[in-house]
Amino acid sequence: MEKHTFEIDPWHLRTTDFAPDKQQLRSKLLTSSNGYLTRRDFLVTDATQKAKAVNYANGLLGMDPVDTKPQLLALPDFGTVAITVNQTAVSLQPDKVSDFKLDFDLRNGVVTRGFTYQDPQAKLRIETQYFLSQVNSHCGVFQTKVALITGEAGVTLSCELRGNGAFDMKDKGQNAAGQLYLQGQKSDQAFSVLLASAIDSDTTFTADLTQDAVHIGQTYQGTLTKTAAVTFTRWVAVATGPAAQLAQIQQTASQQVAKINGQAFSGLVAAEKAAWGNFWDNADCVIEGDRPAQQGIRYNLAQLFMHRPLVNLNSWSADGASRLTGAGRSTWASGFAAGNAFLGLLTDFKPNRYMLDLYEQLPLAQKRAGELGLKGAFYPLTQIAGKNLPQAFPLGSESIYTSALVAYRLRNYMNYFSDKAFMHHQGLEILVALARFYASRVDYLPEAKRYTFLAVSGPNQFEINSNNNWFINTMAHWTLDYVLQMTKQLSKAELAALQIKDQERTRWALLKDNLQLPAPDAESVLPQSDSYRPKLHHDYSAILPVAGLSQDRYQRLPYVQQAEVLLGLLLLGDDFDKPVLLANYNYYDSLTLHRSQTSESIHAILAAQLDKKVATTDIFKRQLRFDLDDTAPAQLHLDTMAASWLTLVHGLARIQVTNGQLSLRPFCPRDWQRYSFHFNFQGRLLEITVTAEVTEVQLLKGIPLTIQLDGHGVIIE
Repeated sequence: MEKHTFEIDPWHLRTTDFAPDKQQLRSKLLTSSNGYLTRRDFLVTDATQKAKAVNYANGLLGMDPVDTKPQLLALPDFGTVAITVNQTAVSLQPDKVSDFKLDFDLRNGVVTRGFTYQDPQAKLRIETQYFLSQVNSHCGVFQTKVALITGEAGVTLSCELRGNGAFDMKDKGQNAAGQLYLQGQKSDQAFSVLLASAIDSDTTFTADLTQDAVHIGQTYQGTLTKTAAVTFTRWVAVATGPAAQLAQIQQTASQQVAKINGQAFSGLVAAEKAAWGNFWDNADCVIEGDRPAQQGIRYNLAQLFMHRPLVNLNSWSADGASRLTGAGRSTWASGFAAGNAFLGLLTDFKPNRYMLDLYEQLPLAQKRAGELGLKGAFYPLTQIAGKNLPQAFPLGSESIYTSALVAYRLRNYMNYFSDKAFMHHQGLEILVALARFYASRVDYLPEAKRYTFLAVSGPNQFEINSNNNWFINTMAHWTLDYVLQMTKQLSKAELAALQIKDQERTRWALLKDNLQLPAPDAESVLPQSDSYRPKLHHDYSAILPVAGLSQDRYQRLPYVQQAEVLLGLLLLGDDFDKPVLLANYNYYDSLTLHRSQTSESIHAILAAQLDKKVATTDIFKRQLRFDLDDTAPAQLHLDTMAASWLTLVHGLARIQVTNGQLSLRPFCPRDWQRYSFHFNFQGRLLEITVTAEVTEVQLLKGIPLTIQLDGHGVIIE
């Protein structure tokens, strides 16, 4: 029987298995967030340990002392409670704990941990619940209940704010309202944490303030007799910003905690349930006939909702800020997977937010191109919270495909939303910068009388510093063509505003028409690059990809980290016929090691287009439980969760958008009775239900539209 970390339940992650060896893994899966704050809780399983919960605020960065790269700074732990019973610290040791319960409710975001604790003089039930608020992103609420079952117990409950060495402490104390506060600063960034607490008990508890050079805390002491109980509630608010505005940051935190301080935990949970209910009303996916898949899709959607970008895609982090050592970081794949997922899932994720991050990064991308002696804009391979992450040579300067993917995101955005106002201003400014970048980066081959790009690296990082890369040349060709199409529509005044002269457009057209595109071989397989061509159809059976195989060895083999040729065929599929798609899928599929979180979605969607339904379904099911059944405690894989959404929408449902019109050719996996999901498109909310026999598309919000369903025009109203 297959063993899962949590019980299979459509709306919960729950277990009654104590299993101390799984606590770190569970803490990863129960990571909570609201797009601004993120918390990963750790359970104390040894009397010598202290709780090691980690809290982050999105955008609060420092430098990693080891690799000198930006990382998210760990805030003071604001949620952990220290409990002593009869002067002994409570820890989750197997000989003292029974009736263990751990639960994450996907309907309201509340994490619950409870257990019965056996002390030599007393037996107690201890339960802690908490959530990071989806209603107020600055806030979190924590509640601990201790109830006496037998005996008598002297109980101490303590909360604190403590410096952790990640920042310089600026101030700490207790304000006039009795709330604890701690202010910290790192470089030019600062934060303030406020913690209010209260005791509710049918017996007397006394309060004491504790502090030293690095911490300030509140301790409550009392004695439980008969069946007495005590409830300890903490209300927390966090604010961050420029260090020069520390006074305003403190004021913001004070205002935010005042909104929730003293409110009943149950009432605050009711408000959270309403916020979660609104999300599920607009984004739920139902799978009948596969309970593990149902739990998996709801868990993935819940984590995407909790980690949603509150401002723009710059605040997205592929690891969800849940890494043990610090920051989550996002790559070009995040724009491909997460951006499309949020557009389809979140009704309040305004479409132009999707593009706002690209425009805000334009000056940095232009500066980056200039540092390489090039014109235009060169967008980063990797970033954290919108800041470029330096890459080792040669990847940092050779991964020039990122700019083409920016152009594709713009085209995709226009295809979905037809936002002409954005395109004729910010969008065209970006596109022109991309065309200028490629025009200045191109190389001329005199013998062939063709242009190409030399010394480049594509998404498959097993092959770097290559020449004549198919994906890069093809996407650059497409980018130049798209920019020419869009600028052709401009008036002379608009061209002048963008400083585009006729000679420049003529050069772009010359480069496009004479850019060398690597030709397929006799079997229609497209080589990744000139250096990959000798590897085509090479007998690799004697050398299998195993752990520890060196990068040098991989570069001499036909294996690929991710199939960039298939990515290009997926993005530009209308330009290639089915035999070419099939030949390349069949060749690269068995050679791809999927070292990228989004790689399998590329294969799944192409497989669906080629009617390889079993392959698509198998990948989708793996993605749904990639984290839930993972045994590594390091971090969440939010890009995989976003990619699972792409596989559902563009794989199983085979949704495509061509010239602004939606088309779909869904299929239902054989072992499912039905599935349904919600999809946002051009200001409309659709609910799509698929069985083996019929597909139903229902318009829940918005004006009627015409779609293509299985090749037939249908009006949805």
